[in-house]
Amino acid sequence: MPPFRQYKGRFFYYFLIMALSDPINIFCVEVIGAPLYSVHSIAGLLLIFSIIFFSGSFRNKITLILPITFAFILGMIYLNNLLYLLSALHIFICLILLKIAIMPIYQKNIINIFNFSLLFYELSIVLNLIVIMGASNIKILLFFMTLSFQILMAIFFTIFTEKSEILIRHLRVTDSSL
Repeated sequence: MPPFRQYKGRFFYYFLIMALSDPINIFCVEVIGAPLYSVHSIAGLLLIFSIIFFSGSFRNKITLILPITFAFILGMIYLNNLLYLLSALHIFICLILLKIAIMPIYQKNIINIFNFSLLFYELSIVLNLIVIMGASNIKILLFFMTLSFQILMAIFFTIFTEKSEILIRHLRVTDSSL
């Protein structure tokens, strides 16, 4: 449901890729026999492109897209476990979302709770990947806890958009000359 709610928004393609990646992954792995996590890795790269496309100048986009694509291709070829590549992609997405969340505070004295929620959602994906890679006995419990959080976040993103006024908080500017 989040892609429908986020239609025509800055993160529409992000949510669309997230929604389509699981069904496409199941089809590719079960029917075609693609390597596990290969579709999710490609989806992670597309997520980065979907976020970068709507921010920065064209020159900044090219300087980011080329090395990311090159590193991605090397990772797909040389990594035995694609979970490492997928984790690196989502950590990079977290860094981009952190910048998106913090810049309005610096530039306009505005906190957009939607952007921080999206950052926390992405952090939950990173945590989920770390839990899957770990050798702990409680990883199933941690996996389902983070999955429950992600379901709640999907409901949140179905209700609110980035432009929802209720999620935008204006900060007061104080006089620093005292």
